[in-house]
Amino acid sequence: MVTRTESQAKLAAALAKAQGAIRSAEKDATNPHLRNRYATLQSVIRATRPHLAANGLSLTCAPVFDDARAGVCWTLRHSSGEWESGTLLMPLGQGRGINPSQQCGAVISYASRYCRMHLLGCAA
Repeated sequence: MVTRTESQAKLAAALAKAQGAIRSAEKDATNPHLRNRYATLQSVIRATRPHLAANGLSLTCAPVFDDARAGVCWTLRHSSGEWESGTLLMPLGQGRGINPSQQCGAVISYASRYCRMHLLGCAA
């Protein structure tokens, strides 16, 4: 569920300008299991952060988790005070040999990358 300020006019206008300037994130890593290339969280941040800042926008992704899921509570803010926020939780892996802390961190990074890409219209 997404919550937001009643007014969204300034946030929407700034987001439209930022999205117009954002280009694709560089595919800067290779998945060793599937052997496909993908854009890391760092690449997505590099592609989006300057355009957010130039338009008075910020996006935060705070880690959240419960017993079986991890993810982020994201908030997109505008300098006017307008904002919208939501949560993306994903299941944690189940299997022998999986370090729970590493799995939690991986899911949080994955959720943060996907939130940023989808909210800001940044393809890889």
